[in-house]
Amino acid sequence: MKRMYKEYLLKNHNFDKSTMLGIFCLIIVIAGIFGWTYEVIFYYFNSGMTTIYWRGGNFLPWINIYAIGAIIIYLLTYKKRKNPLYVFLISIISTGILEYIADYFM
Repeated sequence: MKRMYKEYLLKNHNFDKSTMLGIFCLIIVIAGIFGWTYEVIFYYFNSGMTTIYWRGGNFLPWINIYAIGAIIIYLLTYKKRKNPLYVFLISIISTGILEYIADYFM
């Protein structure tokens, strides 16, 4: 498994524009659904929620800020994916700034 991961990191992943658009769409959908699931589980255990509410203000099981954060993380860390500490620190900083800006405008 470790060998496969190293081989993946060493590959040159150049995709055409339509493939990159598909990758961005998948990132947005997966991150939005993951964020909704995370918040439902968190509020279920944290506040004793007995029914599932549609968190995030959408009509779908989806939270937009998680999708935006995932795209920001992808764009800022794409070329440095070989350094997990860099990816982790940039993820913390960028999502913190995103949450702060969203809170300020809300």
